[in-house]
Amino acid sequence: KTSLARRLVAAQARAALADPLARRPVLIRLGELSRYASIEGLLGGMFTFDFPVDGFNVRRFLDLNGKGRLLIVLDGFDEMKHAMSWADFRHQISDLNRFTGGAAKVILLGRPSAFTSTEEHFHVLRGLKKWDGGYRRLPDWPDFVEFELCEFTRQERSAFVAGYLTHRAGLGPHADVGNGSWVRGRVQEVDRLADADPDLFSKPVHAKILVDMAADPHVNLSRFADGITRWGLYEVFFQALV
Repeated sequence: KTSLARRLVAAQARAALADPLARRPVLIRLGELSRYASIEGLLGGMFTFDFPVDGFNVRRFLDLNGKGRLLIVLDGFDEMKHAMSWADFRHQISDLNRFTGGAAKVILLGRPSAFTSTEEHFHVLRGLKKWDGGYRRLPDWPDFVEFELCEFTRQERSAFVAGYLTHRAGLGPHADVGNGSWVRGRVQEVDRLADADPDLFSKPVHAKILVDMAADPHVNLSRFADGITRWGLYEVFFQALV
């Protein structure tokens, strides 16, 4: 989802540089949003400290957004919810909903595992609150259109492994031939491991972890010859980080 957010923002930024009337993209990482932080505090921190904009004004920003001049991409509502109660989470989402309305366009990205019940899911993404055996619509709450990101196909995963491992190995037009041979062999080794559990490695994050480990020549992948579980993958990855 984060890769999608970055690619979407990059594509929209290129369009905006070429066309003054195109929406200007703004990527907001919700994982960095502290409890009870308001939109004013969030935007103020972004555009006066992280990415300074002379004369930045929150009111003007929200006005331009409502007039359709911006594309707001909110990434990681599941990370924002970490260690929050349902009441805290609901309060934060309610404040973020101020980005919607008028001609605004908002994309909200996150794992559905952030919701502990259907009621929470419907409340946040549909604006429906459980009421007397049914649901009633909340006033001024957006009804998001939901899309689910597909997992890798076998061909997509294999292409990712080859491309990302080559990138991690730093192979360019003047790369050492011997290193290129090692990478090609390593790609085949990683593909064999991934083929043993296609469900696990159809998830991009797991494929990336495996390639990150494989990019280190000192990591012996033969330890996974009898198969690899998600927890085994995490264990070796954390050991590599340490």
